[in-house]
Amino acid sequence: MGCFLIDRTHGISKAPRSMTRIFRSNSMLQWLTATYFLFFMSSFSALAAIEKIEASAQNNPPTLIAKNLSGQGVDIARFKGKVLLVNFWATWCAPCVNEIPSLLSLQDQFGTENLQLILINYGENQKKIQDFVEKNSIGGLILFDEGRTATADWNIRGLPTTFIIDRDFKLSHQALGELDWTDETVTDLIEALISRSPTK
Repeated sequence: MGCFLIDRTHGISKAPRSMTRIFRSNSMLQWLTATYFLFFMSSFSALAAIEKIEASAQNNPPTLIAKNLSGQGVDIARFKGKVLLVNFWATWCAPCVNEIPSLLSLQDQFGTENLQLILINYGENQKKIQDFVEKNSIGGLILFDEGRTATADWNIRGLPTTFIIDRDFKLSHQALGELDWTDETVTDLIEALISRSPTK
């Protein structure tokens, strides 16, 4: 699991050293070491997943109005009453691309009547996003942050970053870095948020 840190001073993103190493060797010792490491990591995957999600201060999220791939402006406040997943990503960000399938699976699991996934692209042009989406058969609501205004307003420090907004339209949790959104500990959290009736 990883992320790309955003350097706003220079307008670029820097990739930290990968935590994952692929072992390509005939050495039995290295093979056993790699196998043990993967087993160890998988044993604690649920703990790692839930530890990557931090509780937020239950504040209102910043305003976010951005264009969809049809060029129409979308205000995410229109989805108040649902649980929202607001994910900031980019096509060149490998961790972002890696986690999108699990985000889409989570959306399918709970349905759009309960959960709304919103993918906010980090400053790429519309054609590039459109080509990438079509090539990879990515569904869901995709918005693009043309001037990176939303990225600044939401204080995004790295990609991917995902915010969970509850049914009262309050920030509930956030996660920095790639995450398996189909992990049971994560789906339990989403289910709990969906089950809470919004305040009238």
